[in-house]
Amino acid sequence: MLICGPGRKRPGCEVRRDPEAGQYSCSCGGRRVKPRGTRKEIAFGVVPAYCRYELFLERYRSAADFIRKEHVDADGLVALDIGTGNGYMKRFCNFGDIEWHGVEVSERRLNTCRDVGYNMHRCDVATDPLPFDGGSFDVVIASHVLEHLTEPEFALRQMDRVLRPNGLLIVGVPIKPYPVSRLLQLFLNLMNRPASATRWTFDVSSFRKLLRRSLGEGYAFVDIRGFRIVSARGITGWENRLSFYRWSVKLGKEFHNRLYCFHLDFDVDSDFASPCFISLIFFASRTKTLLP
Repeated sequence: MLICGPGRKRPGCEVRRDPEAGQYSCSCGGRRVKPRGTRKEIAFGVVPAYCRYELFLERYRSAADFIRKEHVDADGLVALDIGTGNGYMKRFCNFGDIEWHGVEVSERRLNTCRDVGYNMHRCDVATDPLPFDGGSFDVVIASHVLEHLTEPEFALRQMDRVLRPNGLLIVGVPIKPYPVSRLLQLFLNLMNRPASATRWTFDVSSFRKLLRRSLGEGYAFVDIRGFRIVSARGITGWENRLSFYRWSVKLGKEFHNRLYCFHLDFDVDSDFASPCFISLIFFASRTKTLLP
């Protein structure tokens, strides 16, 4: 039962989130219990998690797999992680000699990622230009960032500016099926959302249009990977089973081949496509090739 918590805070109350206990606690003694247990596992052998094959973290594992695939010799790469969070992207890219830069607005996350090994920079990517010269990075990553920004097109153009020719742009957002995405967008438009909350919902078509408007014709899609059609994160324990993970990969590939490529009207190199539909990562290369 919710006695007090985010969205229902009483005047004078101070609400804090305890990630290890999986609950919110309040100065008045109220709390809301989250049914996720504690992070007792090591996901993919890299970071603490609720489950060994936690699909919530697949975005990082998949992006790292792609960077390793495209850059067999990762020594000397310079990478920018926009919205670093807790630094999971660098933790999963545990290969090569990569110089990592990160952008965040949260002081806590800035400090956390400095400890991980990032060169951190404070910047609100929704309104502020990225504090780097043009063509500074071989890889630019923005995983689950654009949906929170007031001006996602501005942020994408800044990513384009700092990416080197033939560099890799990795962008991930939550994806909903049409017309669910449009109905949710109407709902979000009516809400007075806090600055860090989700502001945009995307389906495949609307996200492709955003990329076209923002990036123009200087990119070629290299790969698309989706994940989490069905997620049991920390609730049922399904994501501790390798069989469930493999089943999700297979199901994701089916959706990818039958649905996403159909809508996007082009083929991609996808020998790995994790479970789709809730999230989607677009891997693009900044080349002279026109968008399909």
